Amino acid sequence: MKKELLNKILESPKNITRDDINTLINNPKKDDRINSSDLKKIFLRIYDLNNTSDLGQAHKDRMGKMNRKSNKKRNHKYFTRLRKDINHKKIYVEGDSWFQHPLIKDLIDNIDKQAKEQDKKYAIYSSAMGGEWMVKIITDGDYLPEISTIQPNVILLSGAGNDIVGGKKISNLVKIKNGYFKNDFENVKENELYNVINSHPYLNKIINIKDDVLTNKQKQSLIYGLTILSKEFYSLMWTFELIYRYIIRNIQNKFPDIKIITQGYDFPIPSYKKGPGIKKFLINWGMNNGHWLADGLNTAGVEPKKQQDVTFSLIYIFNEILVSIVEDNTLHNVYHIDSRGVTNGEIKNWYDEMHVKPKIFKKIAKTYIKCIEFDSPEPSVFKVSQ
Repeated sequence: MKKELLNKILESPKNITRDDINTLINNPKKDDRINSSDLKKIFLRIYDLNNTSDLGQAHKDRMGKMNRKSNKKRNHKYFTRLRKDINHKKIYVEGDSWFQHPLIKDLIDNIDKQAKEQDKKYAIYSSAMGGEWMVKIITDGDYLPEISTIQPNVILLSGAGNDIVGGKKISNLVKIKNGYFKNDFENVKENELYNVINSHPYLNKIINIKDDVLTNKQKQSLIYGLTILSKEFYSLMWTFELIYRYIIRNIQNKFPDIKIITQGYDFPIPSYKKGPGIKKFLINWGMNNGHWLADGLNTAGVEPKKQQDVTFSLIYIFNEILVSIVEDNTLHNVYHIDSRGVTNGEIKNWYDEMHVKPKIFKKIAKTYIKCIEFDSPEPSVFKVSQ
């Protein structure tokens, strides 16, 4: 059963159902239930990789050193606060550079600062690493023993960005001439988009597009994305859903009352631009701006003027996957921060292709605090206001 479903995710993702996903996550037969080794294998097969040993630099060289130094500082502050007052709300952080960026004031910096300004007592323990891959988090499995030790009130999860674009892999997710649903969408008009998706036998399972919340330009972007995104992209989306559900299940099986908060980024802008501002220029130069998105999309043959349409579609659908998890009525204490649109599609609000500026992180942090303070186990999506 498990082998058949995993092969179907890879070979025919449009024929996968949520019942299939639930079977893989919750099958009473342990041998038919998905595990970290299965998830690693399916991820590697999507990208034709040999192993996960070379996935990213989060733990290596200068990046690894900076990550460890930053976390050591943050975690020293965590224990210091608890020594002074054990009544601090304990928050465990796992994820990528939106939570742990060595060069800018990231999301966790802003949450910590705003909580202090609001006289809220937060003690934040971080295992996040800039450049981290979600598949590495589940493969290493460090989060469970750390959670057992920390016993937090809240867990913040951020991941998948590096899995999608690391090593220019975004080029694998695009097929200009033969996108997986090209025939379904290449002649669709903006005013037809909702009806086409809602009647689509596969996409209506992963995209909740009932409400008219997209502008005409966004509809055009999504239509274009749906014509060129590859079969591998949809296999990857199911894989991410499995990864997040796997992590949530593992945590809640042991700690059912912990609040878990996910996030899905905003729509990035492929660009080689370095400025304006000397600090932004230096950060972009050091991070080699353009190599995550623009290089990969150039390799895939996507015209520069169309590249933002692709990244819009990627992040739109990825967020929809996470929203669907939150809206699963079998779960509780699971929440999502929806940051889509917070940068208003303007490059001036980004430091580089992957990271928004601190003033944007500040906006998102306000929503995080609302969610952290939300006193109900009912799953909810918290939308960040522009």
